[in-house]
Amino acid sequence: MVAIVSFLWSSIYYLNSPYLEGNIKPFVYRALVPMLARGLEFAGIPSSISLVLVMTLSGVGFYLALRKLARAFVELSDWQELGIMVGVIISMLVLGQWRTPYDLMTALLFTLAFYYIFEVRVWKYLVVFTLACINRETAFLLIPISAIAWSIRYDRYQRIVLENSIYQVGIFVVTTLFIRSYYSDYPGLPLWIDPMGNLIQLTLHPYSVVLGILLVIGMGLWMFRKPQPAFLRLSFFILAPALLVMWVVCGQWSEPRVFWELAPVVILLMVL
Repeated sequence: MVAIVSFLWSSIYYLNSPYLEGNIKPFVYRALVPMLARGLEFAGIPSSISLVLVMTLSGVGFYLALRKLARAFVELSDWQELGIMVGVIISMLVLGQWRTPYDLMTALLFTLAFYYIFEVRVWKYLVVFTLACINRETAFLLIPISAIAWSIRYDRYQRIVLENSIYQVGIFVVTTLFIRSYYSDYPGLPLWIDPMGNLIQLTLHPYSVVLGILLVIGMGLWMFRKPQPAFLRLSFFILAPALLVMWVVCGQWSEPRVFWELAPVVILLMVL
């Protein structure tokens, strides 16, 4: 079911259609999925099919990784298993406006990162973090989550926590500088910054804003209706305000897809 929905979700936009945004900044900086798709092209798979295939596998991977993460907290009931699948599919519908090839990959890599942070599998986490940096600049948000989570769990090993945080900062800086240098000649803007424009657009759509606020309040009341795993709460309260500010400052008001990093946490808080 998730594979079918992921395929349809991807092919509606990109089957037999080129990824034109991938040739302009800042989209060109999100390089992981186009790189994987080009790798499949070398095997003789047409470009648009390669892109849709990577996106479809990302959606399936997101679902499987989310089940793995959920099982790190509880033994899943049948209803919770169903809730995770439905949550993944609903997230594609809710966050699917103006979708891009790296959206589902973002959800997959952040979910894997959450799992490896919680399980304290440092080297596997650093590999996933590196891929997340290639996929999207928001990977830096994982640094405070890992630092705080590991500091709470291992208060006697602060030096190791500090070292791993330094490794992550180094990976993020080197990866970002290399990608931006490599694509420096491409047209476009390095970063869109238009907070006033976004705020003006929000005031022009008051009914949508009020509906969105009511929806968020309702989801919040349900997510925190009972005690939830501390790690999920920590991740939520780091990601939610940071992504909200980034959405207003350098996002587009009509693109809820910028909250994909938060999707795995919200789904589990709703389901568990």
